[in-house]
Amino acid sequence: MSGRTDTDLFLKVGGVQFPTPMRDFEIVRSQLVDSGRNANGVVTGQKIGPKLWKLNNLHWQGLDATLWATMQAALEPFYVEVDFTGDDNQRHHLLMYPGDTTGKPYYLNGVQYDMYENCKFNLIDTGKRENGKYY
Repeated sequence: MSGRTDTDLFLKVGGVQFPTPMRDFEIVRSQLVDSGRNANGVVTGQKIGPKLWKLNNLHWQGLDATLWATMQAALEPFYVEVDFTGDDNQRHHLLMYPGDTTGKPYYLNGVQYDMYENCKFNLIDTGKRENGKYY
């Protein structure tokens, strides 16, 4: 399994604790804006909504088939509750949606795979907030 055991609390998806991802993942924050140009060609606009989070390129090496299946099951709903530590070193609880998952079969035992490598997906903030809380 990848990652350090003392940091396994980093990511929880749909109530399922995930192992710590590889170090090549990225924490992305983006700001939506409503903008355009006026008759003089000057950009006018304003920020809209909160900054949105994306956990990009979450990546694991050497996951056994049972763990990878558990992780994929947690990602099955369109919207998932996610707890993670942001690049501000604060814990965040967000409603997110998962991107495509990929996993490269590594070891075949008979007709079933026992291990996977290069298991990847992204988690993207829905932006939904309620009463000052995330959704």
